[in-house]
Amino acid sequence: MMSRNAERGSCAQKVHGRLGAERVLSVNARLRHLLLFERYSCVVKESSHRVLLLHWPLLVPTAVWVLLFSGLLASEVLRAVLAIACIALMLDQWQVYRRSASGERFAFLSLLVVGFILASLWLGLNVVRFYTYDGDAPGRICGLVVRVQERLVWIMAGLLIVVAAWVVVYFAVWLSRTFRVLVRRSNP
Repeated sequence: MMSRNAERGSCAQKVHGRLGAERVLSVNARLRHLLLFERYSCVVKESSHRVLLLHWPLLVPTAVWVLLFSGLLASEVLRAVLAIACIALMLDQWQVYRRSASGERFAFLSLLVVGFILASLWLGLNVVRFYTYDGDAPGRICGLVVRVQERLVWIMAGLLIVVAAWVVVYFAVWLSRTFRVLVRRSNP
């Protein structure tokens, strides 16, 4: 198997024989561009793999809520265990983000983690509510849990609005930068 430098040299020699010395430079530049593209595509693959490894814990609470809404989590004990596990996983994930992100990105990822923690806390409180409900006359603990859950819902709604606005602004900035680069490339 021929090395890349040998391939480049043989290709440049063939082109030099046919097209002249001035074309050899453009062929070498094209080959360098292709090699950079190959390297960049490897980096993209590695970084997408790294992104999945970095953010996989966010999929766990999402899967729990999908299972909950589909009716597959009927056991209150299972719900409590999953709520506690999701809270612990999100706290650990926040530690990972604290080490790997900074600035705006850390703030955004922290908001996501807090949202999942609050949702898991609401689910855990729902289990407490289930076991403290006494029929027609709910007790003090059940009433307190209900009020805390109502406040959690409002906090999560506000958090959802902030995160959604952040995503829209981030996407708009990304889109404007992309269009700016495309316009620069199309106008020589």
